[in-house]
Amino acid sequence: MAVYLDESTYSLTEYESQIAHNIARILAEEQIKLNRESRSNSDGIKTELEKAIAYLYAKIRQAEGKSKNNVLSTLFNYLEHLVKYGKQIGHTGNVPKYYDSILYACEQYFDIKQDNATRVLTILGWSARLIRFYKQKIESGEVLPAIAPVVKSPPETKNQTITNQSQKFEIDQILDATVVKITGSKVSYQVGDVFIPNEKEPKQAKNLQEKQIVKVKVKVTAIKEDGSIKHVKYHSI
Repeated sequence: MAVYLDESTYSLTEYESQIAHNIARILAEEQIKLNRESRSNSDGIKTELEKAIAYLYAKIRQAEGKSKNNVLSTLFNYLEHLVKYGKQIGHTGNVPKYYDSILYACEQYFDIKQDNATRVLTILGWSARLIRFYKQKIESGEVLPAIAPVVKSPPETKNQTITNQSQKFEIDQILDATVVKITGSKVSYQVGDVFIPNEKEPKQAKNLQEKQIVKVKVKVTAIKEDGSIKHVKYHSI
């Protein structure tokens, strides 16, 4: 299956390249995990990612002449639908789990309100190509370094004024948070006045209580260009 890329450029910035590699690594590790559980050697997660890419490409073409940022919300809704109703619409085996992993990876690195869909298309295209590369490395026994957080450096401008200094955070900073909602293995946190929805916490979600105010320590795993929190991870002290 063809992997569609942004027609205007096939190159990635360093920031985008890091995201492409991280997504590929996440999905490769998940594929290996699921293959071990089912005793298979499938590349199904790559196939399903390519289908999602084709879907995004089609939606971008339909939206030509309009804002392409809103197209990303369509992709996320599509993935969420497949995760929720995958078995009912004929998907069997690990396919719903594949889409859950793809959705999780996209939620970690893309902002549907800010990111341009054509650039996301290019990044995911490279990720699809890199999945097998990482899968082979891991299966060969190579020990890979931990997936590093990705931080986008703000553009340099003269007389630049940085606002909201009190709201800026650092990677690996440990903060107090409140558990707001639990949906399956996903937990929504409140850090100060910042709401962080649907962080995947498969090991911790069952130990937390939905809607109960609980003080937990969280580990910042990604920050936005303006220095605000993008993602956090439960951190046991």
